[in-house]
Amino acid sequence: MKVFRLGAMLMSLVWVNGLHAQPLLNPGGNFVPQSEQEVISGETAALRAQARYGGRVLSVQLERPDAGPPFYRVKLLSNGNVRVVNVAAGE
Repeated sequence: MKVFRLGAMLMSLVWVNGLHAQPLLNPGGNFVPQSEQEVISGETAALRAQARYGGRVLSVQLERPDAGPPFYRVKLLSNGNVRVVNVAAGE
C-alpha cells in the first residue's frame, strides 16, 4: 500500500511539473520566447520588494536584457534613502 501511495505522489509531481514546463503560447497559438514572457505583474513585483525591504514604492520598470530573463527594477524610498531592487519577472 505504501508503494502505491509513493508512486501516486511521484506521478502527480511529474504531471504538475510537466504542465508548468509547457511553452507559453500567445492567443494566435504562436510560441512566445521566454524573454517576452511576464509571469508576474509590476504591482506584484512592487509588493514583493516592499514586503522584503520596506519603504514606499517610487517606481517600477520592466527590464528585458538581451541576455538573461526579464526582471522588474523597483525603486523604494525608506528613511530618506532610495534603494533600487531587482525582482525577477518569472516565478
